[in-house]
This record gives sequence, structure tokens and C-alpha cells, in this order.
Amino acid sequence: MNWDTPINVLFSAQWRYIGDVSLDHNTGNPELLDRSPPYGPGVYDQFNARLPSISYIDLSAIWRVNKVLQLRAGCNNLLDKDPPLVSARLAATGSPNTYPTYDLLGRQIYAAFTATF
Repeated sequence: MNWDTPINVLFSAQWRYIGDVSLDHNTGNPELLDRSPPYGPGVYDQFNARLPSISYIDLSAIWRVNKVLQLRAGCNNLLDKDPPLVSARLAATGSPNTYPTYDLLGRQIYAAFTATF
């Protein structure tokens, strides 16, 4: 959602939503079963069975001071939501026990400016 004010300030709010997911090899479909140790046919993985949905809220503002100068500031992951944890065996992406789809850094606050000549 954006709000462009009459005083040359643009406010933005963004909601990022990632839905819940289930682990494929926790199914009766033999094509999806993980046969590698410690899993085998019929083994249910309780810890990694489901990742819950998660929402992130991002806020930002841009002030167009004049034709030359623009100031920006904002906050990503405003509520500082942690990513869901999975076993290192599943992640295997170099990420710390989660998937890079999720926000790994937590709350991030930034400020910047642009000057054009």
C-alpha cells in the first residue's frame, strides 16, 4: 500500500506472506518417500513435518526534498519474526537450519539518500 502525500513524501507498507508447507516424504505416495537413512518407507518425520505460515511487515518512506535530493528510510521485518527451523539434513543450502526463502537477518533498518547532478 502506498500513500503519496501532497508534501512530496511517499509512505509505503508491504505485507509479505509465505504459506505453510508440508514435508513430501510424510505421505503414502511411494514416489515421494525418502529411502535414505535414517528414513525409510513408513517413517514419519515429526520435527520437519510442517512449516507454519509466516507474515512479514515492511515500512518505508521517501521524501523528495527537491529536484536534486531524495531521502529514503525504512524497516524490513518490522516485527522481527524468526524463520522456521528445519533439520540441517533438509536445509542443506548453507543456510543456518532454515530455507533462504524466509527472512534470515531479522529486523533491518535503513536510511539512504540520492543526489542527482
